[in-house]
Amino acid sequence: MSILIGAGALIGAAGPAHATLSGFLLSKGAGSQFSADYYVNLGVVPGGNAKTWTYKIVNTGPTAQSFKFDVQALDVAMEYAVYDGSELVELPYITEAIPAGGSHALKVKIEIGAGAEPEDYWVAASLYDPADDTLLDEKYAVAQATNQTGTHENNLFLKTGSQPYVGGDVDQVQSSQALKVGQTAKFNFQVVNNNPHPAPVLFYGGLDGCGYSDFATTVKKGSTLIPEDDVINGYDLGMIKPGGKVRFTLRVKLIAPTDCDSTHYYLAAEGTYSPTSFQAAHVLVAYTP
Repeated sequence: MSILIGAGALIGAAGPAHATLSGFLLSKGAGSQFSADYYVNLGVVPGGNAKTWTYKIVNTGPTAQSFKFDVQALDVAMEYAVYDGSELVELPYITEAIPAGGSHALKVKIEIGAGAEPEDYWVAASLYDPADDTLLDEKYAVAQATNQTGTHENNLFLKTGSQPYVGGDVDQVQSSQALKVGQTAKFNFQVVNNNPHPAPVLFYGGLDGCGYSDFATTVKKGSTLIPEDDVINGYDLGMIKPGGKVRFTLRVKLIAPTDCDSTHYYLAAEGTYSPTSFQAAHVLVAYTP
């Protein structure tokens, strides 16, 4: 059907309006549970093996829908690839129809080039309506490039699970697996004197994020539990000789349901000659509908 207007102009009658899709992204790095937090940090060794982030597309609409998924690196020092199952896909990628209330997972593998500086490299994962490119959601994969060494007397390094240590001369973040109530994230950290001179070092830290009362934390030096007040106010490590290390274990347990997508436990090592080394344990919370 058409309508004739004026001097022969022909305009088609409007068809039904496109109904914008409804959906969002969940993400995970380590572990099996997904998080709704907007970013996940994993340690990556430049020139080493790729690390994998997984994104779950959730269809919250009333009908089966296809979605457009795209990825953009925010730094030239990195390479990435997207997989649907074992199949390498081209971007932007249009999914098959996802049932109403259903979901579909895609994997993003990221490599950092050899020789890249130890810092954070961001990749944006975006979900669109394929009909009109309406942005529905966006999450970030953050590759924490690490050379696992440093030059300061108060180098603080942090890791969880099988990830490499991050930190040292630069301030970095590493994400845990996503926790359900009753589960615990374990981080190992160590203070290393990479300076040629002996030096006294003070360690301190604390939970400083969302849902303070929803988490329980412990810090141990070997088998010795360090009182929370000592951690917050500063724990004297004494004189550390060149090449010396002091190792700790941090555990963060989710003890109650929380509205938080994540929280942070911040760690710091204060030396004599160098800037304070700050690192952050990023504790993710598992998404529950």
